[in-house]
Amino acid sequence: MQGNLNMLDLTEQDEQLLSLLSRCALRDQSALRVLYEQVAAKLNGVAFRITGSRDLAEDVLQISFNQIWKDAERYRPDIARPMTWMTSIVRHRALDHVKARRRRGRVIDETVELETERLASEESGPMDLFELDETEGKLKVCLKLLSSMQQRSVMLAYYYGYSREEVSLKLNSPVSTVKSWLRRGLKRLEQCLSQ
Repeated sequence: MQGNLNMLDLTEQDEQLLSLLSRCALRDQSALRVLYEQVAAKLNGVAFRITGSRDLAEDVLQISFNQIWKDAERYRPDIARPMTWMTSIVRHRALDHVKARRRRGRVIDETVELETERLASEESGPMDLFELDETEGKLKVCLKLLSSMQQRSVMLAYYYGYSREEVSLKLNSPVSTVKSWLRRGLKRLEQCLSQ
């Protein structure tokens, strides 16, 4: 981790972070803990701005700190300030997360679309329901009673685990509308399943 420190004009904070990174390179876990306490809030903010999600930002922060720990010995103070280096790691991990979710989202969108179309066009006869588990069969029948947007909302939220905000983005609709679709859809499902 030694480099030409004169190339960058390091501040007192830079010096503290540099010291902590040097100790991390020597596998000093207490240094990692102190480093985390000093910079996690700022780095979490970077991750949040990119991902738009608190949960994703926290995931990105964890992954990033694992990388910071692992790569601390590779940090070069003659190339970047400590905070710049760590921010770069967080930024790259956050962008990777966003890209992966988009790829996964396209696959899920296609699956939800196909499942919604199948539910809308499929005629359930007695043999279809007999082949399925009774609850699954009844749920399938009840899902057909929902509007297509209610079906998609329910499937995205409860089958694929998306938050209301993520469903809102997927369906290009306001969160309040998604909440309404989910509330009405779940109420209708509950009524149908209780019969």
